[in-house]
Amino acid sequence: METHEERLERKLNETFVCTICGLYNEMHDAEKTTEAGIECVSCHTKFMGYTKSELHIVFQMVRDPENWKNPIKAYINRAYAEKADAAVGFFTGGPATISSVPGCPDMIEVTAPGYYLSCGP
Repeated sequence: METHEERLERKLNETFVCTICGLYNEMHDAEKTTEAGIECVSCHTKFMGYTKSELHIVFQMVRDPENWKNPIKAYINRAYAEKADAAVGFFTGGPATISSVPGCPDMIEVTAPGYYLSCGP
């Protein structure tokens, strides 16, 4: 019978840290190996035309810094509007509302109900 320590060692050998997103993944989710390390399949899967790593970068701009599952209200550069819409949908499961900021033509306001209200606790 396998001991607890042996099981932990086996699990460590069956996992890797993605060099793009930094998350632990199981080896069957490995997409490709580069000189930098192993990349996970979800970082190469597209959502609304963007990879998870692209969406993660923009989501960091709009999410609540205290808890990413909370409602969202952020002001960002208009150039990120489409990615922000996709990122909010991807990470929270709910819709984003993108609005112009009066007097600031280069800025938008991004609001969303957040993960808790869109998907539950």
